[in-house]
Amino acid sequence: MSCRILRSATVGITIWLVTVGAAFAGWSPESNLTPGAAGASAPALATGQDGRVHCVYPMQSPGGQLNLVYRFWDGLTWSAPYDLPSPNFKEPECDIAIGSDNRVHVVGIYRVDGTVSTPYTVYYWEYNGILWLGPTMISSGMGSDADSCKTPRIAVDKFNDIHVVWTQGNMTGGAGDILYRKRQAGIWLPTYNITQNPSGYAYGSVAPDIAVDKVGNTVHVVWHDDSLGNQTFQVWYTKNTNLGDPSAWLAPNQWFMISSQVYGKSPRIILDRNDRPNVFWIDKFGGSKNVQGYRRWDGNSWTFSINLGEQWFQDGLFDERNVLHYVYCQGDPQELFYRTYDFSAFSVPELVSSGGNTQKVDFAALALDVRHAPVAVWEERKTGSAANIYYSARSSCGLPDAVMDFSAQAFDSEIRLTWRNPLSGAFSGTLIRCKTTGYPSGPDDGVLVCDKIGVPGATDQFVHTGLTNGITYYYAAFAHDDCGHYAPAALAWAVPHVISCSEAKNFPDGTNICLRGKCVTAVFSADGIAYIEEPSRTSGLRITGSVGGLVPGDIVNVAGTLSTRVISGVAAERQLVASSVDIVSQGESIKPVAMKCSAVGGRSEPPYVIGVIDANGIPGIGTNTMGLLVKVVGQVTSIVGSYIWVDDGTKIPDINGRIGVCVRCPIVLTVSVGDFVSVTGVVEGSVPIGWFANRRQIRMRNESDLVVFR
Repeated sequence: MSCRILRSATVGITIWLVTVGAAFAGWSPESNLTPGAAGASAPALATGQDGRVHCVYPMQSPGGQLNLVYRFWDGLTWSAPYDLPSPNFKEPECDIAIGSDNRVHVVGIYRVDGTVSTPYTVYYWEYNGILWLGPTMISSGMGSDADSCKTPRIAVDKFNDIHVVWTQGNMTGGAGDILYRKRQAGIWLPTYNITQNPSGYAYGSVAPDIAVDKVGNTVHVVWHDDSLGNQTFQVWYTKNTNLGDPSAWLAPNQWFMISSQVYGKSPRIILDRNDRPNVFWIDKFGGSKNVQGYRRWDGNSWTFSINLGEQWFQDGLFDERNVLHYVYCQGDPQELFYRTYDFSAFSVPELVSSGGNTQKVDFAALALDVRHAPVAVWEERKTGSAANIYYSARSSCGLPDAVMDFSAQAFDSEIRLTWRNPLSGAFSGTLIRCKTTGYPSGPDDGVLVCDKIGVPGATDQFVHTGLTNGITYYYAAFAHDDCGHYAPAALAWAVPHVISCSEAKNFPDGTNICLRGKCVTAVFSADGIAYIEEPSRTSGLRITGSVGGLVPGDIVNVAGTLSTRVISGVAAERQLVASSVDIVSQGESIKPVAMKCSAVGGRSEPPYVIGVIDANGIPGIGTNTMGLLVKVVGQVTSIVGSYIWVDDGTKIPDINGRIGVCVRCPIVLTVSVGDFVSVTGVVEGSVPIGWFANRRQIRMRNESDLVVFR
């Protein structure tokens, strides 16, 4: 279907056309397509199977009527204009659609006898590849001006059957209703009244739009009306689940209100590549000004509404990558802009109506031509000028460069992909594909991981989830323009696996991570912290946040964000700020690792893993043991309040001339200098005031962690 806002034509309106080339490089000067026209309005576009873009619009020749004119764009030139066969009455509105058989279908309206004593009536034309057939009357044609039809919309299904909706006045309750009719196997079936409004609604149902599944069997329809009777308007959605079968329409109590209850008008509907509806409409969202609303069906439910502000949607479509291309009007004077949306980010807006002397741009349509390049058509009023149709082509500047700094970082059941977009102006997005048997050979090979719109030169990332640990995943990242042209691949691979505490410490701050199957070794509830380590006792880590209810021996899965604990302005230890802690099972507390005092803390592992340094500036040695549950045996050399120092003969120098490893006790203990003790606890960060680095310190969990040998 053609998806753009249509209204009654107004003489003196100009239609403009733009073709968007294979890569961003700017618009060529506008060229006059219809010199001498007295007026034109509300164009419609559709692309055929051969890539031709077919266009139909009402145009008025000097001294003539407003008639429907057809022509096509083959990617290089426009065909000569063709006036669709008719009795030469005023034809102010139209729409166009093309089936898989490449036949062109057009609907429009004109009065039965050309006078106000007969209603505007819906007519249908068809081009069969040889000649134009029609017009065929498909609405009733009965009554007076009060029975007029407006805003006809047309769509073609997978069987090349035709579906048409329109609004018609003076219907069931005396106001407007949304009517639907289908041509099946060449035969027009009876008209069906979708809304069947009862009496009492002065406004009725108007402004319909229609979309039909390309693969499935659903007919989607939207419109706006005042059926709530609260002196406002709402946008409604309904569907038919069996390609227009009269028994398959939703009951009125199953219609979905797309807009806010306070205000909603002028809906447009388009389907993505999965036949999921996307709806744009005008809303107020509780304010006093009209704004553009957008929401979509995500396969399970309707998303929350997005307020796009004063960006008036005109038309849109989804490409083969399921990226939305659309045009909208904005500004004063109102101009036309183009951008794309991949459900996560919008591209940078591009000015389409670049000519001068603009009074107002409106009523645009969009299609993709034989080069897969967007083609935009719109009407524009220029100050002091007659109505004319203009077009301009967007030039190409070649393929984008390849993605830079592409890397794959393995986690538990997922791989984090990071890259930097190329700087070339042709770039619009990055497509990534994956295989487990080797690198994808091209942008169509392997499983699609993501296709993200981006800004040239910006860094980006994507987390590939739901993977199998131990399997090698090979990735190819392809930079592309907005027309499906791809740069050479950037390659990366990784093997997802269970992440250890030791490995987690090597990720930068801000990394989101999940650690599974770890054992709780210490809980300090008053401080809101706990320590976990590998069941193999090879490494440990401090966690903060959700530690309530934990006890030593619990086996847990912890999800959160990595950070660095800083004490007195010095980095002291890595930690995980937990967003969730799930207890998998419970068991006995893990046994500590016995070690020499010199091994407590261990060495640093730049750039992220923090070790220890003694008072003489000599760094720790051996494996980093920060966060690990350990045991040391030695003699008490000093006592300061609830802190004691223990030396096993390695004579580690500490602050103020003290010797040994500092031990943080839960209370002041009955121990004396000279006592031989064993101490169990976790190795934690410790930076005394005035100290320049992290020192060796063990934190006991309770009094039983100290054993005195007497």
